[in-house]
Amino acid sequence: MRALTALIVALVGCTDEGPAGPGDDRESWGTSELPASSCVGDGDGVLEAGELVFAGDLDLHARFVVNEPGVEQNVDDRWDLRGEGEGLVLDLGPQALGPQWYADRFADGGFAGLLDASQGTWGAWRLNEDGLELLGLATEEADETALAYSEPVRVLPLPLAVGDSWQHDVEAEGLVAGEVVPRDLGPDGIVSLRHRWAFTVEERGTLAVPLGDLDALRVRATVSTELHNSAAGLVASDVQRVDLYVAECLGTVARVRSRVDEPDEDFSIAVEVLRAGLVAELLP
Repeated sequence: MRALTALIVALVGCTDEGPAGPGDDRESWGTSELPASSCVGDGDGVLEAGELVFAGDLDLHARFVVNEPGVEQNVDDRWDLRGEGEGLVLDLGPQALGPQWYADRFADGGFAGLLDASQGTWGAWRLNEDGLELLGLATEEADETALAYSEPVRVLPLPLAVGDSWQHDVEAEGLVAGEVVPRDLGPDGIVSLRHRWAFTVEERGTLAVPLGDLDALRVRATVSTELHNSAAGLVASDVQRVDLYVAECLGTVARVRSRVDEPDEDFSIAVEVLRAGLVAELLP
């Protein structure tokens, strides 16, 4: 959404200093006991209710490796994401909504979770018996960007199996680079944003990540961000591709994000490769 953010800034006259990137936190590695889990997967390749425990315990965190912001990564083999041992180590897990500056914009949200490490963007999420839903997104920096969706975007519906596909077309309202959207520009029209999400569970396979080899479903998603003006129609749009790898009882174990406006669904260069676990070179 960075290109359209710049365009909105130009339309409404605001300066975008950009979100802060994720930090590198390795000091506490190995100092916490692993929490017990009551989830038992059946290995049938179908993600059912009870096999997705993403938000079951707000104290449940996991270690992930991700490439540095601004450093692109080759992903020729989309089922081998072990990497070369370089990147940031992130301690990730759901955070209770409340202390964040944007929390009051998501009254129906259950928790916050990192949505895009490459841009430092967080999502407001909710998990129920029907699946995992995205209610909107926000930057860590206060009063920058916080967009609530007109209806939840179901990112991982339950049950989930190869061949499933679904779409969401939602209005995104709130702040972009400190400016309110929709924005009334008077005789020049009203500027508004739409996000169009499309998902397909394309394949089941064995995913190699630093944590190990995992049986996973690959969910391919695209999100199109459209900037509309009530007087001029569609002003601009961009699209980004995201591959999610989901395993029973572990949730999302990897995420691969394309460049903006990448035409190839089998893209080989990614702006974000987030994967579960650590390689030996990254242990302190």
